[in-house]
Amino acid sequence: MGPVPNNFQSIFEYLVNNDEVDIYTTEFPQGYTGEQFVARKDRPFKPDFFSENELKTLEKVTIVFKETSTTDIIALSHSEEAWKKNEKGKSVISYEYAFELNQT
Repeated sequence: MGPVPNNFQSIFEYLVNNDEVDIYTTEFPQGYTGEQFVARKDRPFKPDFFSENELKTLEKVTIVFKETSTTDIIALSHSEEAWKKNEKGKSVISYEYAFELNQT
């Protein structure tokens, strides 16, 4: 439900196979069933994998969306021009849209 990285299914399958995430089937309030990928609680965060700028971005995302539900994040992503202009064709969304995000 929403914009996802190219080959996201393969990425998440890799993470599941390496015990990095768990997959849960969830029924959402809108009436559809979907998979949720949840990070394993027993896996420590590894900040060494990220640059200083990436860590700042992760911190900002955490602050902005800390109290936001999955359903609300889906709705927010669907209000962005990147989604609106690419949804019908299921097109790859250019990273250039990142400069136009409303939720920054």
